[in-house]
This record gives sequence, structure tokens and C-alpha cells, in this order.
Amino acid sequence: MLAGSYVPDAGFYVIEVNLSAPQRKAHLLQPQDIETSLSLTPQQIADLKAFARAELAGSPEWQRLMQDLAR
Repeated sequence: MLAGSYVPDAGFYVIEVNLSAPQRKAHLLQPQDIETSLSLTPQQIADLKAFARAELAGSPEWQRLMQDLAR
């Protein structure tokens, strides 16, 4: 352990984004339908970002983390 790095009241956040079972079923992107390759198109990247943004918005743990960071 590094000297001075122990924080007894540290909080933990478990934030899960599941590509197989998204929280918001109405989202147009189906991430599992994106072919696996070494590159993504700009549209696929934009779609993945939008998917992640929507999933995180519905995560209570993400909201708790954002509130704690705002303090």
C-alpha cells in the first residue's frame, strides 16, 4: 500500500451497461448488430455514444456518482 493512499470512507460505484439487454428498449441502436471489425464508421461511433449516454442516464449508480462528483 502506498503511504497516505488509504481512504477509509471511499465509495464504490458499480455501473453496468449491457449491450444484450439495454434498459431502454425503444433505443434504435442494436449494439449487438454491429459487426466486429477493426474499425467503426463515424455513424457507428455516434450510435454507440448515444446508446451509452441513454443507458447511463437510466442508471441510478451513475446518477449517484454524478451527484457525488458535483459536491
